[in-house]
Amino acid sequence: MKGPNRINEERLFREFITLAEIDSPSLKERELADYLKNRLQGLGLTVEEDDTAAKIGGSAGNLLAHLPGDEGLAPLLFACHMDTVNPGEGVEVLFEDGVFRSKGDTVLGGDDKAGIASLLEVLEMIRENGQPHCPLEILLTVGEEHGLLGSKNFDTGKLSSKMGYVLDSTGSPGAIITAAPAQNVLYITVKGKAAHAGFEPERGVNAIRIASEAISRLRMGRIDEETTSNVGIIEGGKATNIVPDAVFIQGETRSLDRGKLDAITEEIVGEFEGIKEIPGANSVIFALLSSTRNTGLTLNRKL
Repeated sequence: MKGPNRINEERLFREFITLAEIDSPSLKERELADYLKNRLQGLGLTVEEDDTAAKIGGSAGNLLAHLPGDEGLAPLLFACHMDTVNPGEGVEVLFEDGVFRSKGDTVLGGDDKAGIASLLEVLEMIRENGQPHCPLEILLTVGEEHGLLGSKNFDTGKLSSKMGYVLDSTGSPGAIITAAPAQNVLYITVKGKAAHAGFEPERGVNAIRIASEAISRLRMGRIDEETTSNVGIIEGGKATNIVPDAVFIQGETRSLDRGKLDAITEEIVGEFEGIKEIPGANSVIFALLSSTRNTGLTLNRKL
């Protein structure tokens, strides 16, 4: 950017590194929230924190900041989330050849600290240049990586803006995303019966085998232009000489269409409910819990 509104790249880079090296895994955003309160207040914004922490068992609530502007203009909202995925504690940032990387033991935290750093730089530029602007609202949420927990518990009645931008996506600068899929995250535990695999395997029920038969029947990958499905984590067993008595499966479904999302999720549920039809599975207990993003679907079943 040329002219008086030129971005201070050194300041922007320094800010990003500072943010990234403040630990803020989901539900542990307290240190970052305190830092951002001070930064925003120092830039002339008023800041309030809501009571979301108590509702979700976290250490900090959502932050809503206001910067007064031309009252003749419509207010505008900008939003980012403060939390990161794990491993996100003890982040060390390396900046080499124009690229930010973590030292390697943790995530970098660019999701979404790159968005927060960008917002802070814009606010710095407004202050430095006396740039005319509309009233601004800055919303910084918690628990996003655990299912948009901060957003779901935020009182939108506190907002004046009718339009806003969420700085939390991939893509080239200037790209605007106008739609995103809803997501169901599926947590499935299949239980069998342990036995010694060498001496008396017939007394056991192999949970991994039974779960794998159900998984083999699932439709995965791209279901259609709007819908995807995936099983991403399978954990089970204690030793090669023990018939595994439990296996944990985690997967997800996503779709731009709520009806399709519910349909593919129920399809997966149905396949696992069919476990009782698998030979040898009569003593298997099946439990499923689905946590959701952008949907109201919840499942808690035990066979």
